[in-house]
Parts: sequence; structure tokens; C-alpha cells
Amino acid sequence: MWYEDIQETARSVFQSLLMLMSPENRTSLSMLLQFIHQLPASPHSTITKMEMVYDLSTFILSPHSHSKNIYSHQMVLSVVYFLTENCHPIFENLPQEEIKQNKENKVDQDQKVFCKQLTQDQFVDQGATSSWLALSELLDQIINDKNMKSKEKKKRLKKFKEEYPHIYKQRCRGSSSNLASLIHFR
Repeated sequence: MWYEDIQETARSVFQSLLMLMSPENRTSLSMLLQFIHQLPASPHSTITKMEMVYDLSTFILSPHSHSKNIYSHQMVLSVVYFLTENCHPIFENLPQEEIKQNKENKVDQDQKVFCKQLTQDQFVDQGATSSWLALSELLDQIINDKNMKSKEKKKRLKKFKEEYPHIYKQRCRGSSSNLASLIHFR
């Protein structure tokens, strides 16, 4: 009785661990374990299940690299053998709701987002608008910077006016275009 309880607990633990694996790896592991489980049952097979487990266990589960203990390899063999013997109940009884949710999350992440195609004129207009907004914001930052010294602010505003006169004029249209008024009254 207690042996079945321990096996059921072990199956539950492995199901929980399998949920941490990616769906692709989980599917690959399931197929490999089923292969190991079914191949020795074939009448043409000359290999035993234990030989298969022994040969393939390091591909499924590796002992800790720092461990020199012989028991760690024996533990890996035991775990892989248990997984092989219980592959159907373990994989068939995985929490389907969690698997479905994982698939949906993966699909959401993999979806490609397509933008509406722009004409060349729209693309140029969009670029010009973005540039104009960025430069206007830069001008506002220069004007409103309270930490900048008056001399430095004059120098930057003068340079901005020389480089981008159209943006400077448009921004300062309603107010005096005099540099001094921008520096002292803002």
C-alpha cells in the first residue's frame, strides 16, 4: 500500500517538474521515454530495457558535474528507469489547463505584429513630424532649464536658431524672438 503511495507521489513530483520544461523539450522527452519503454518489447529487438536506460540516461539526466559519487550515477539510472516505466501515467495526467495556458502564452509571444504599410509620402511626413517634435522638445528643454547659466543658454539658443531657424521662429512666434527675453522670462 505505501509503495503505491510513494509511486503516486513521485509521479506527481515529476509532473510538476515537467511543467517547468518547455513544451518542445517535454514532448521530446516523452517520445524518448516511450521509445525506451517500447523498443525492448519488440520481437526483433536484442536489447533490454535496462541496457537502453543505461545507454541513454546521461542524455536525459546528468549527474552533477562536481559529484564524484558513484551513487549519483546510480540515482540517475533509477530516476530514468522510473520515468521510463511510468511515462504513460506521468505524461497523460499532466495538468491540461496549465499546458493550454502555456501554449496560449507561447502563441501570444510568437505572434508577429504587422503595421499598416505607408506610402513614401506618408513615411517622409512621419519622419519630418517626428524630427520636428524632437527638435521642438529640445528647444523647450534649453529654454526651461533653470540650472543652465544665462551665458550658456544664450549660446545654445543662438546655435539652435542658426541650425533650425524654421523651428525657432515657429516656437517663438507669439513671443519676442529676442534671445534675452527667452532667457530671462522663462
